[in-house]
Amino acid sequence: MIDADKYEGHTSAPWYYYDDGGISSSIRLYHQPHDDDDHEEYLAEVHYDENCIADARLIADAPLLLAEVKRLREVEREY
Repeated sequence: MIDADKYEGHTSAPWYYYDDGGISSSIRLYHQPHDDDDHEEYLAEVHYDENCIADARLIADAPLLLAEVKRLREVEREY
């Protein structure tokens, strides 16, 4: 079972990735703190290889996946 507590304090969603079409050697991941703000925070980068797009998508969705794990655990506790 995943220990969801070890992720407490992570950067909140939304996270997103930017693929420049292979011009650079990596895909960068960012966080946009507010929907109405053009400011973005650099989080990480994934170096190009055969899995990089899927890896970047998975990383970008990590906060949403964690929230779903927590929601499903709560549903399970209610039953």
